[in-house]
Amino acid sequence: TEDDISGALGGVLCRCTGYRKIIASVLAAARGATAPAPSTDRAVGARIRRLDGLAKVEGAIEYLIDFLDGSHKKIVVWGEHHSVLDALMLRLGDYRPVKIDGRSSAKERKIAVDTFLTDDKCRVFIGNIIAAGTGLTLIGENCDCSDCFFVESSYTPGDNLQAASRIHRLGQRDGVVARVFTARRTIDDRIQAIIARKTNELAEIFA
Repeated sequence: TEDDISGALGGVLCRCTGYRKIIASVLAAARGATAPAPSTDRAVGARIRRLDGLAKVEGAIEYLIDFLDGSHKKIVVWGEHHSVLDALMLRLGDYRPVKIDGRSSAKERKIAVDTFLTDDKCRVFIGNIIAAGTGLTLIGENCDCSDCFFVESSYTPGDNLQAASRIHRLGQRDGVVARVFTARRTIDDRIQAIIARKTNELAEIFA
């Protein structure tokens, strides 16, 4: 019974929000029911990462606009969450941005890349690190681009390296510069420091 379960758990777990769910799961198991798999979309860590990304958008936009207005070059901007990528598309609208993320069809992907490579008025490519971080070449004869910016970055250094390499291709005449935005004194700041250390370690191993 519920009272039996509560008694057994007493003193082991605090009566937090998840306490009732634990009891319900034990009762369900006793009846032979299968407990539903947890939703990764609603995981606390995933929510924190998305909110961290959104918190950096305003500062990133200000920096990116200053960069674009002070240069003739095109730029590539990377992120992870749809809400962050959509906000970047909206706020950078004056620079005719294109975007590829997990929602983009094959046709939309081709149009986005072709537009970025050939349209002088399109100065910004916005991409999801996983959906657009491999298999694309984002430089060309009429596309002067050697700067990429990570408003969000992957926890896996190799993913970030692959994304930055979209402009480090045959034909690149300039040194590629990758910049990572971080929120100071937050968990994001700490995580970025760890990623930077792991990236340096990988560079030393494969140097």
